[in-house]
Amino acid sequence: MRMKKGLICVMLMAIAVSLNGQGYELKSTVDIYKDVQELQRGVRVLYLAAHPDDENTRLISWLENDQHIETAYLSLTRGQGGQNLIGDEKGDGLGVIRTYELLEARKIDGGEQFFTRAIDFGYSKSAEESFELWGKDEVLHDVVHVIRKFRPHIIITRFPPTRSAGHGHHEASALLAEEAFDLAADSSAFPEQLKNLQLWQAEYLYHNTSSWWDKSLDDLDPAGLKERNMLRLDVGVYNDLLGYNMNEIASLARSKHRCQAFGTMRARGSQTEYLSLVKGEWSDDPFAEIEGVWKQSPGHAEALAKVVGEFNFTDRNANFEILKRNFYPMLAQRNMWAEAQDINEVMTRVNQLKLDLSGVRVEVFAGEEAVVIGEKYEVMVEVFNSSSQTQTVEFKHAIIDTSVTVAPLQSITWSETLTAPLQPSNPFWLVNEHNGWLYNINKSCESGMPTMPDEVVQYLIKVDGQFVKGESELHRKWNDRSIGEIMQPMLFVNPVSINPQSNSLIVTQGDSALLLVDVIAHTNTENISLKATLPVGWKVANDQAAFSLKKGQRKSFAFSLQPLSNAAIGNIAFTVQVARQLADQSSAVIAYDHIPETTIHTKAQSKLVPLDLTISRGAKVLYIEGSGDEVDDALMQMGYTVESKNLGGTSLEELAQYKAIVVGIRAFNVNDDLAANVELLHKYANQGGNVIVQYNTTYGLKVEQIAPFPITFGRDRVTDETSEVKVLDSKHPIFNQPHQISAADWQGWVQERGLYFASEWDKAFEPLIAWNDKDEEAVKGGLLVANYGKGSFMYTGISFFRELPAGVPGAYRLMANLIEYQP
Repeated sequence: MRMKKGLICVMLMAIAVSLNGQGYELKSTVDIYKDVQELQRGVRVLYLAAHPDDENTRLISWLENDQHIETAYLSLTRGQGGQNLIGDEKGDGLGVIRTYELLEARKIDGGEQFFTRAIDFGYSKSAEESFELWGKDEVLHDVVHVIRKFRPHIIITRFPPTRSAGHGHHEASALLAEEAFDLAADSSAFPEQLKNLQLWQAEYLYHNTSSWWDKSLDDLDPAGLKERNMLRLDVGVYNDLLGYNMNEIASLARSKHRCQAFGTMRARGSQTEYLSLVKGEWSDDPFAEIEGVWKQSPGHAEALAKVVGEFNFTDRNANFEILKRNFYPMLAQRNMWAEAQDINEVMTRVNQLKLDLSGVRVEVFAGEEAVVIGEKYEVMVEVFNSSSQTQTVEFKHAIIDTSVTVAPLQSITWSETLTAPLQPSNPFWLVNEHNGWLYNINKSCESGMPTMPDEVVQYLIKVDGQFVKGESELHRKWNDRSIGEIMQPMLFVNPVSINPQSNSLIVTQGDSALLLVDVIAHTNTENISLKATLPVGWKVANDQAAFSLKKGQRKSFAFSLQPLSNAAIGNIAFTVQVARQLADQSSAVIAYDHIPETTIHTKAQSKLVPLDLTISRGAKVLYIEGSGDEVDDALMQMGYTVESKNLGGTSLEELAQYKAIVVGIRAFNVNDDLAANVELLHKYANQGGNVIVQYNTTYGLKVEQIAPFPITFGRDRVTDETSEVKVLDSKHPIFNQPHQISAADWQGWVQERGLYFASEWDKAFEPLIAWNDKDEEAVKGGLLVANYGKGSFMYTGISFFRELPAGVPGAYRLMANLIEYQP
């Protein structure tokens, strides 16, 4: 049966609401009390910025936990254009990490989370560029959609709508907020949204500025603040019930942004925040004056205040009677005691309160192993009744369609057999390929949503003669004898995963190279074969015979690939026929202990690049690890013998065997061994070695000087990957040996030219490149070379860590010249 599009959207919006709840776990009475306080306030605030980690967790923590205001953060992007300090993931993989880091932060500070379809394409220097790539109206549509869905009474932006925001995405977020503030109440703006949502006019729009930007703010008296339409808030309050200062909660939440190195010590004590009024009428205390949901019916708020006042922290069941006595009569009123969309939201929250107060816990879980699509699998259903009354649970699921009665403090467990979906698990925003800078999702109802579960099991509990709706997200659960109980999201997989070991393969013209491909069986397979489809002008030499794999087994294949004279850059795609199913996807597992384990399924393919490359084949290169990149893999593809080890305990004589030492990104920010042995690096260069240091940031350097000559890092970068490159010394060997670098080598670059260029340097360094973004002055600190003794020392902010894994030919030729350089 096909469901109408509007009905699907309504169902997805309901799922989005449930995702912000506690799921199947029982709530403490403290958490339930907080929910009642929030319902009694009836006020909503939307915080709006551009990226994961842009949000002000101090303000969100204060609003949620001290002011009892429902607060959500709308991040325009999922942050996939940033850097990663905990692993090699970039692009969509990094976006997954940062999405879940945000959701973990919200679990701590209590806020909710929304996103638009906008993709973080990297650092941008203007809102104009951001809007040009995203399509301004498309992202504006999503912001208006979230406002109409969440219905905030106050909207707060993190950044100003000017270049002073420091990032084009930041500036864009403020500009979009100002427009959406008005358009959400305009029936001519995105009228298709009004099929499922109502118009909404927020009362205030503020910019959350700070004395970091404006040093004069701390010196203003109340009159001076009012003259500038500025509110000063002390959010550093202590909550006796929670046992935390709001700053502590904020610190814990912010520290979830691990891949961005945002871990911080817990802060306590007074903390000032400033809100500058952008739109709306001036109010000395808007958070207290807003009537919110209960504007038409203050009696409802008064009734809930009684519930708050009589709340019993030691008897969950008593609170149900308190809610029933004080608030139920108000809900029975037939007049429109609030706007229709607010009434629906209140009823949803009251249903959740009833569910939490029932003391019934419903969990549906599978075991540790992944489940193959289309196959049957066993789940366990566990119903626990923590209350003092007998409870009946009626399941409303296509397969789990039964009713159970559970006595007080008893648990009932049984098994059911379900059928896996026909598509493997994927973050919903990655199910469809995206070619531009917007995720290819259903903008009518999926925009705004943080995540979507693979499956939920719905049920009813009869409480005081009325049915209360509940749902439990299906997940995996197992026991680890060294850890205990482990829970992870469901994982549905293809019969086999086909995982090329390289996303791109560089092959020298006239030569051949091996591409290793792993086939992992998730079910028993017989007489299957791995097939490859080649781009034009490529030859493959392999004699793959049929093979069989048992569940859990892995087999590696080596494809010998040779470019012919007419070889083109293109993708080699892999498939395996398993019974009646054609498997053509790879699987990449993202596993860190601070976020849920997630698997991304994409097409099983690798980019093939024919390249005229001349190097000292087999020469040894020492790669010193930094925060994580794939440059060392690229060097091995080029034909170098790459080793990785610490400098500590290594002699200068041992280092003499290496043609070059290449230092990974941010290594001087994270590698203690490198910092402790930096003088050995200098001695290696002095004795004839070649040192190539990739970008580092000024913050958190572990040494005062990385080089044998003074050098200072800055924040200069060139974000336009097509920007003109000015070679400052065309006769320098780096542009001529062994490859003559031409304009063609600067074409086809991805995301950016480079970042964190040097800002000052000793005269011993020679700058070799100048480049700039539009309407900016050229910067020269992207590639510096200094001859030192018999050898050389280089610093480069060029984004080799992006260009080499992306298979950019010119980046490979330039890197070869750096490694082969001899003073």
